[in-house]
Amino acid sequence: MELDGPVKKRLTLRLDAEQWDIVSEISKQANLTPAEVMRLSIYILKHRLPRGFTDRKSDPPEDFQNGVRRLWKEINSIGVNINQLVRLAHMSGDAELVGIMLHAQEELRRLKRVVSKYVSHNGG
Repeated sequence: MELDGPVKKRLTLRLDAEQWDIVSEISKQANLTPAEVMRLSIYILKHRLPRGFTDRKSDPPEDFQNGVRRLWKEINSIGVNINQLVRLAHMSGDAELVGIMLHAQEELRRLKRVVSKYVSHNGG
């Protein structure tokens, strides 16, 4: 499945080994590139979705979405800082400090899981 016109968006996709094996096998059998297999999959999925699926009438207000996106970015920044502190804690050899930092890291992951339910990752 060739592109109709120039590329408008680029997507980097991470696949686990099983998913890659599936895409690779389909690619070989159908004599397509992996990118063509993925585009074809999207095309097929599009026609299997119920009518009106893309109408997003139930989305929260835009100011709420923007606030959640800002919160998501702030949580990511905190995560970077915590990861740096975890590395320093490991280097210090202080087992109690390492435990505290690993707990903080896990709590941040938990917070990200909660907030991710409200974040649209394709908008910002």
